[in-house]
Amino acid sequence: MRSIFEVSRTLLSLCTPVRGGSPGFTPYHVFEALRMLSREPVGRVGLALRLGIGESSARTLIERLEAHGFIKRSRSGVMVVGKGLELLESISRAITVFDVDLEGLNWGVSKLIVVWGFKPPRDLVGVFKIRDYIVAEGCREAIIGGFSNGTLSYPGMPEEVWRIVSAKIPGDALRGEALHVIVPQAKLGEAFNGIIRMLSETKYS
Repeated sequence: MRSIFEVSRTLLSLCTPVRGGSPGFTPYHVFEALRMLSREPVGRVGLALRLGIGESSARTLIERLEAHGFIKRSRSGVMVVGKGLELLESISRAITVFDVDLEGLNWGVSKLIVVWGFKPPRDLVGVFKIRDYIVAEGCREAIIGGFSNGTLSYPGMPEEVWRIVSAKIPGDALRGEALHVIVPQAKLGEAFNGIIRMLSETKYS
């Protein structure tokens, strides 16, 4: 099983611009494509529609996944194979997304991204370092903390916000050591991309 740090670098490499042109998809699109194609074969047009990207971007994504041996084409469409399933499993084991209802903060249904085995921030300096990656990807609203040594902690969070948030964290997210990032549902992709970029630049692996 590959570490999430290696996996993050792989996801970013798949999205690297070639000859100055952006491929039109992000690490989150790659992850969603792998999940989708692991369930059933999908053609280029269907993939573009489901991911919300252009057909040319979907073509490039398929070509890159195929070049790495992550997928295989057939008459019925494209399917994830061997190495692709291993990559998907590595991502899924390291990152889990939960629904959380933060109606009390006027966020409504939000997403809690849990990065297992990653040390959560101990202070506001650590929070801001993580937040910078997420903001750079276009997600400006994020609640950052985590679970470690049996304790849930969100540094710098006002008491009234803490009461709402701490009551909504699902029990399945309260184990081991993990980073927590809560974002509005519509910004899940951007937050995921920021987390992947942060993990790719983490010094240890």
